[in-house]
Amino acid sequence: MAIIPLSGRAAIATLIKDHDVYLAWGTGDAGWDTTPVAPTNSDDDLEAELGRRQVTSMGYVTPDLNGSIVLPGGAKYSTSVSPTAYLYVRTVFEFTDEPTATIRECGLWQGTVPTSGHESDAYLAIANVGTKGLLLTLDRFPKITRSGSNREIFEFVLQI
Repeated sequence: MAIIPLSGRAAIATLIKDHDVYLAWGTGDAGWDTTPVAPTNSDDDLEAELGRRQVTSMGYVTPDLNGSIVLPGGAKYSTSVSPTAYLYVRTVFEFTDEPTATIRECGLWQGTVPTSGHESDAYLAIANVGTKGLLLTLDRFPKITRSGSNREIFEFVLQI
């Protein structure tokens, strides 16, 4: 069976990085508050998407015990100018993006096409998404209760 070597993974990361990517979020299922349900490989959508925002920044990173990018669990990374099999993704949702919602899930999408008239919107309510595209990642987590007085920032490293 053929494998995808690190250079191939870096090539895939470049293909993702060089296109518009959105982070979608949703309310998920209130039942997850007591019994979380892990996503599966066959999931291809969020349970209850509210909208999506273009990724604020994306770049190559490498694992580094002394890195300045720190993720939950303590994993650390440093930025890289050369393509790697790791992409650092950061998305900042603004104060006005679903300011009273409860968020329990998010997913990274490539190939999103806004509906006509919303092509320049940085945030797309689900009604303004013409084509969702392909789901690259899916995460479910303890609920976040939104407030119009704060931004929500999502940061993660996508390992290809």
